[in-house]
Amino acid sequence: MQVPRLPLDLQPEAWNRLDDTITSDYLPMVSAFYGGVDMAHGSRVRGMADDDTLGMPTWHRIWVSP
Repeated sequence: MQVPRLPLDLQPEAWNRLDDTITSDYLPMVSAFYGGVDMAHGSRVRGMADDDTLGMPTWHRIWVSP
């Protein structure tokens, strides 16, 4: 890495090029968020749905079949 050895006026552009190289060649995609939900429930549980706001079951719709 030779960027710190460059004159100060040339360093900003060199740092930007290095950053672009790292993010495109070595880190092409970084997941910052995963919105998926995995909820296990029994075979008799009915009305199971995901509340998109809290990521939890919608408790008022759940019931157990006989």
